[in-house]
Amino acid sequence: MISSIEILENNIFKNDLLDRQSEIEDITPIILNFEDQLVLALDSPWGTGKTTFVKLWQAYLKKQGKQSIYFNAWETDYAVDPLIVLIYELNKWLKSRDELNESVARNFLTRSKEVIPIIAKQTAIGVIKAVTLSSIDSQEIERVVSDAMGNITGDLIDNFSKQSEAIQKFKKIIDEALKTLPTNQTSLVIFIDELDRCRPTYAIELLERIKHLFSIPGLTFILSTDTTQLEHSIRAVYGNGFDARKYLQRFIDLDYTLIVPDRKKYIEAQFKALKINQLEFGEELKDCLIFLTNKFELELRGINLLLIRIRLILYSITDKKLIDIPLLVSLLILRDKNKQLYDKYVNSPSIVDEVIKFLFEGHLPLRGDIDKTPASILGCLFAADLLDCQVADDRIRPYIESTFSTGLLKYAVQSAENSRNVPLNITVGRIERLKQINFINKFVYDENEDISLRFDPN
Repeated sequence: MISSIEILENNIFKNDLLDRQSEIEDITPIILNFEDQLVLALDSPWGTGKTTFVKLWQAYLKKQGKQSIYFNAWETDYAVDPLIVLIYELNKWLKSRDELNESVARNFLTRSKEVIPIIAKQTAIGVIKAVTLSSIDSQEIERVVSDAMGNITGDLIDNFSKQSEAIQKFKKIIDEALKTLPTNQTSLVIFIDELDRCRPTYAIELLERIKHLFSIPGLTFILSTDTTQLEHSIRAVYGNGFDARKYLQRFIDLDYTLIVPDRKKYIEAQFKALKINQLEFGEELKDCLIFLTNKFELELRGINLLLIRIRLILYSITDKKLIDIPLLVSLLILRDKNKQLYDKYVNSPSIVDEVIKFLFEGHLPLRGDIDKTPASILGCLFAADLLDCQVADDRIRPYIESTFSTGLLKYAVQSAENSRNVPLNITVGRIERLKQINFINKFVYDENEDISLRFDPN
């Protein structure tokens, strides 16, 4: 979910809020010093900043004088064969290098075109087998391939020799392209991003292409993916009982799991990327999120989903005064973690003691501690149970004195008084509208949209 950051050429890691520099510096020697072909899976859940990590890594390599290629597999999965995409990216890489004669790229493309038809025929049959799970016989597969590719068909056994020769010729073409690498670089690094978001058959075919056609010394592939999601894609093709993990081991030499960033740093990075920190209630929202996500030990995927929901609610509000941030965050988490208690509180705010116990259990402020965030949450939850004429201090003081630090009283009372202006049913109504939306892990939004434009801080 993290939006791409601005990567400065003279200070690559200046805007890196998740401290990825040390990771990149540690694993770079591994990939640069590996002489044989290498496929490394950069594994991390959706929304944890894999794309940003990869782009930082590519910029770091460039600063070290190393050549690399980046392409987003998800953006190219409309292609019939990923082989075409790989050839296109290699050709683009050759053309971009000013030190090479333009004939190098032209000859590479011309020679590649000579072998593609023979190799592509084999691919078409492989894709059909994968999609149909071999439920049709070989003659039917040949007929489908013939319809799709004209007359480039024939008996697979008779054509095996031609296909093998074409593959060897293709590998030689790639090897000659790799010889144009600078003398201080032994391997070309190819970053393939968002493999887990591709069509299942495309993802499988891309892995097969890398294994069978690009198993060449001097090539290093970095697959940026959520391995768990990629396994789901594979099982979508081969069946739920298929051992997708073992299947992936055929293609991947090394696994590297990104270090899970600290929740506080992650939320701060999200707020800066989405410009929520520019809103007048940005700090309060951030503090509430950090406190409650730590309390419930939310994983980054859960934080992403929570931020998406909050963002949609913020978009739906035209009057920024009609929002109670501590109440909104508390109820969203309560609804997710204990729906029964959430429904009970919404219908009868007098059971607020139960809600507070659930939200704060194990994280009660110690005597003498003064933390405004839990006090604000406590106050806004009590506000819904206050009678019109009742003073917040009278309702909250006994609870504070028996359970919390007395230093929190004034903050809790202030929060309760402020929350009187936003009836509980308004916040609940905005939350409940979200249940009409089918949230999924791959929720997409416009990263370039500026949320601050919807709320004037002034």
